[in-house]
Amino acid sequence: MTKQEREALLYQPKHGRDRLSPADEAAMQTYCEAYKAFLDRSKTERECVVSAVELAEQALGAEQYEEAARRAEQALRWNARGLYAQQALSLRALAVLARCARGSENVEARIAEYREEYLRAPEAVRYHLLLARYQLEQEHIQAAEREIWSIAELPERNKAEYLVLRGRIAAKKEQFENARLYLQQAEALAPLPQILLRELYRAMELCCKEIEDYQGAYQYAAKQLALPPMEFERSK
Repeated sequence: MTKQEREALLYQPKHGRDRLSPADEAAMQTYCEAYKAFLDRSKTERECVVSAVELAEQALGAEQYEEAARRAEQALRWNARGLYAQQALSLRALAVLARCARGSENVEARIAEYREEYLRAPEAVRYHLLLARYQLEQEHIQAAEREIWSIAELPERNKAEYLVLRGRIAAKKEQFENARLYLQQAEALAPLPQILLRELYRAMELCCKEIEDYQGAYQYAAKQLALPPMEFERSK
């Protein structure tokens, strides 16, 4: 059998890459380079989730909605299974899914998922409440009010503290009747932590004095005295 006959009749194995068209080879190289970059920056479980979220956000920015949704769902799965799941990453992934669902029939469900996850994250609300209290102590009333208005959704567990701060801000603005209404609403949410009760009673005593309700002022001063002394007072 001649060489020509052997090449014509017998199977000649070829490497898969040799059968690729130039376009397919270029697509393969792009995929491989992206995969190598992913491995380079995703050495740990948490970094894998971060990378998946970033890829989802990049795809969304390029208006590649199917790819963005696929990456975001992947990030959510990885984050949920991870030992160090991060709520901030879940919120970013859910935000991508909500944007991708715009105009579709499941957009409301995606928005509800994002809202539910956001409300499970008390850190943002606590941050604004803490900053509002700090700004009040610095006599920066407008700054304190901005922090309060920055709270988009108020979890029930933070409602009393929110109302106390609203009352204190109103009192600083000399809106004493409004302040007393906020404080009364907060007091109705008992039981309250002792630290919040002390803050509430002090603010209520001030409001009562300013509107010349001296009996009320006396009652709230007595309530403060009935509380256990603060730690620095006990050490005197």
